[in-house]
Amino acid sequence: MRRVMLLAFPFISLLAGCSEADVPNGVLYFTKGQDATTFDEVDHFTLERIDANGKSKRLFSKAALPETYDMGSTGTYRFRATAFDASGNAVARGETLQQDVSSMLALEVPIFLSRTDRVTEADGNFAIAPGEHPKVELIGTSALWLWANPSSDMITTDGYNYAYWQEVSPQGSSTDFTVIKCGATPCEWQNLVMVGGYIAIAISSEWAIWVDEYHETSGKYGLPDGLGSFANVAGGRVMRGANGTAFLVGGTRVGEPTAYTLSFAATSDSSVSMLNTPRAGAATLFEDGVGLVVAGGSPTGTGVERIASGGIAFTSLNYPADPVTGATLVREDASHVLRVGGKNADESPAETVRLDVTCSTDNCAAEPVPELALAINAAQSYWDPESNDTIIVGEDDTGLTVMYRYSAASGVGALTPIAVPTDQARLHASAIELPNRKVVLVGGMDPSKPTSSRSILSVVSF
Repeated sequence: MRRVMLLAFPFISLLAGCSEADVPNGVLYFTKGQDATTFDEVDHFTLERIDANGKSKRLFSKAALPETYDMGSTGTYRFRATAFDASGNAVARGETLQQDVSSMLALEVPIFLSRTDRVTEADGNFAIAPGEHPKVELIGTSALWLWANPSSDMITTDGYNYAYWQEVSPQGSSTDFTVIKCGATPCEWQNLVMVGGYIAIAISSEWAIWVDEYHETSGKYGLPDGLGSFANVAGGRVMRGANGTAFLVGGTRVGEPTAYTLSFAATSDSSVSMLNTPRAGAATLFEDGVGLVVAGGSPTGTGVERIASGGIAFTSLNYPADPVTGATLVREDASHVLRVGGKNADESPAETVRLDVTCSTDNCAAEPVPELALAINAAQSYWDPESNDTIIVGEDDTGLTVMYRYSAASGVGALTPIAVPTDQARLHASAIELPNRKVVLVGGMDPSKPTSSRSILSVVSF
């Protein structure tokens, strides 16, 4: 996964012995992954070229996609293909990452069109079995790094390039990162944090290790000042921050309540922030304009806490105590979030409520939104600023992974299910958002074969 541009190697070999004038432009080609029905009900396709300022130019609109399309020789662009039904609804979409096309000479770059209404199986797969709730993060500019299958003292890893939709090996020029020595025996750990693009930190309740893939170095990660023990945050949810930063929010974990949150800089340095109320199973959200918001997870204290973007300490908002666990927070606008899913203290499904994260009064009140009620557990959300849609991923009461789309375009918005076909169904999968406007399901077990792990990625487009 050297600089996560492994496919530069065939490019270099193509250039050998060629003058600049001889090198052809890079071309796009189009794939629908491993699902033969991806283009069912499609009436026509469009292709757009989007520049670095977000300005779009339509390149074609036709009943069929071409075999390839020339990307040109100059300019910095991303390319987006969309499939529409006869009513003009977008039913599948795919786009490239933003690239200087002059660096793509002689390359063939795929656009993977995945469905918007159901998941689509991507090309390729992981070589290792991810298992239940696998740890997977983004590395570099275009790859997933999967850490899985702990043995007695080792962690096994695998990579997948989502710019080219194929497996890659997490191996540098001199260091093999497919196997990483664990911090202790037996090898039991709870969190994978990725910062600065290339630095991975694995955290257990008793130890932590770091791996810098870019510089091909690794070591023991020291206990941050004021944390006391990694057990105070281990098992919490990792939230991707801005500019290569991250948060590990202990109060989101199932089990022992905790007030500890670790904030990671892009350099991997970390600092402790304390919730004002210890929590377990709390809902959380980070968006750059909203900040880090934590809600629920405690029958005492205030219901909501927040660190504004760039802040260092939690501020309690005067909402009543909220014992709901397993919910997620969904961005509605810069001032409001929805608490969706989860369970009340008596295990009944929690109602959906609207929270004003700018509330500064002494009696903030959660506003019920019954039309957006959703029975989902272990929920998390992924917001796309371009469409203003959110994809919600969680589990039903059997542990089956379920997905929904929240569209905030008008009024109170709307929730619609995203289908996960039976042949892609997963128990206890992990989800991750990609920069090319997709959400991916990784791992989980096949419900029809409970000992069989899903190695193919299931993808839905915003």
